[in-house]
Amino acid sequence: IGKGGQEVDKLKEELKKITDKDIQINIFEVKRPELDAVIVANNIARQVEGKIAYRRAIKMAIANTMRMGAEGIKVLISGRLNGAEMARSEM
Repeated sequence: IGKGGQEVDKLKEELKKITDKDIQINIFEVKRPELDAVIVANNIARQVEGKIAYRRAIKMAIANTMRMGAEGIKVLISGRLNGAEMARSEM
C-alpha cells in the first residue's frame, strides 16, 4: 500500500482511466495475519508452488498459527501431491 496510501491512489487513478468512473477502495488492516484462514491458505499454496514440501509447509503454518494463540487449526490439502499421478487429499 505504501506510505500514506500512495499505491492506493495510483491504483484508483489507473482504474479511473480504464472505467471512466470514480472508484472507492476500502482497506482494512489485518492485525494478526497468522490467524486469518485465507492468508494462511494462500501462504501454504505459495510455498507449495515454490517447491517446498507440502508437509513441511503445513507443519510450519500450523506451528505459526498455534504460536499466535489459536485454539486449533485444521488443514486439508488436495491435488497431485508430490507430483503423484493420482490426486488425493490429506488432512
